[in-house]
Amino acid sequence: MSLVQHSIPITPELHLRIAELAKQAGKSEEQIVREAIDAYGLPDTSTPTAFDTAKNAGWLTSPNGGVLPRDLSTNPVHMDGFGSG
Repeated sequence: MSLVQHSIPITPELHLRIAELAKQAGKSEEQIVREAIDAYGLPDTSTPTAFDTAKNAGWLTSPNGGVLPRDLSTNPVHMDGFGSG
C-alpha cells in the first residue's frame, strides 16, 4: 500500500488534544488522527446496504413498477400526505 503525505494547519489547542489522546492511548499522534478519520463514519461502499440487497432481490418496487427512491426513509419529502386520509 502506498501512502500519500497530507498536511493541514491545526490550532495549537487541537494539537494539544491530539497529543494528549496519543499519550493516554499509548499511540502515535498519527495513529490517533487516522483512527479519528476512520471513525468519522464514511460509508463503506464495498458492502451492500440492506436497501441494495432488497432492491437486488426485487422486493422494492413502487406501485407504478419503478424502483423506490434510495432516501425513502430519510427524506421528509416522501412523507408528504402519509397518514392523512
